[in-house]
Amino acid sequence: MRRFVIGDIHGCAKALRTIIEAIEPNSDDELIFVGDYIDRGPNSRDVINQVIALEDACRTVTLRGNHEIMMQGVALHGF
Repeated sequence: MRRFVIGDIHGCAKALRTIIEAIEPNSDDELIFVGDYIDRGPNSRDVINQVIALEDACRTVTLRGNHEIMMQGVALHGF
């Protein structure tokens, strides 16, 4: 089993796609995402879609980063 840790993607979908293509994950691999999927970069939605799609290819662990926690606070509490 191979294990990869990926973090601070910040909406850079093209960079994430390049990393995933280089890794070529298989069902025995584990990808651990340590947060900050969104914000700053040009395509946060595509980043989220790529991470969700990886669940079919390999084991994934997705943790929230400070940007996700901040957005959750805005969505739930308005601040």
